[in-house]
Amino acid sequence: FISIVNNISFVSNFYSIIKEYYDNGIISRVFIAGVSPILLDEMGIFSKRYINISSDSKFLNMIGLSSDEVLEIISNIKDVDKDKLFKILLDNYSGYRYSKDSDVISFNTSLVMRFMREYTKVYRIPNVNLSWDKHNYNQLDILLKLGNEKYYNEILESIFKQSSITGESFSKFDINGEFTQDNIISLLYYYGYVTIKEGLFGNSVIWGIPNYSIRDFWGEYFLKILNNFGVLIDNNSINDIFKEL
Repeated sequence: FISIVNNISFVSNFYSIIKEYYDNGIISRVFIAGVSPILLDEMGIFSKRYINISSDSKFLNMIGLSSDEVLEIISNIKDVDKDKLFKILLDNYSGYRYSKDSDVISFNTSLVMRFMREYTKVYRIPNVNLSWDKHNYNQLDILLKLGNEKYYNEILESIFKQSSITGESFSKFDINGEFTQDNIISLLYYYGYVTIKEGLFGNSVIWGIPNYSIRDFWGEYFLKILNNFGVLIDNNSINDIFKEL
């Protein structure tokens, strides 16, 4: 994970140029979207100059899609059961809450648009999990095993037994320091694998699985773990596992 983040890439070069322009007075401010805070923290490009507004309740309408926006997308499609299509999108791609101080629930923009792109090719309901691939499973595995796998079993047990886990929310990370369980869960949140279910005192949060699509993804990940240990499960048991999540 450290080698991945530290890798000199287009992203780090791009932000280095922004910093250079900022230092030289060419630009005074910039708005950045779609980058996890751990990347900016590790690159050290902006140091303490940047402000993370992704959890600020005043800006939540900028993150994800609202129900009205999804309904507007569906309204442009002819000859479709709009209520049925909306229900599929609601169950599988909604449920994301980005501030514990707000009840605003959003749809995952990328997943909704990917689904609609596939749907409009043949006007048939595609696989709702079409966006998950080997990269996502590897990414989840890497995140869960941060901290020398110290919290791996505990996090998995909470997710699969309770479909939730409680911890403190973090927006700053030290990749060269020791990762705590709360650090790992916060990263899972930033990558979309869990979301805020309930805000508690201070920075404490109850994290949970946002929707059916992510629930099935966690289930598939669990099955891959069992397969790696040579454990075979019949289809009925697999369905029971997914229902329990």
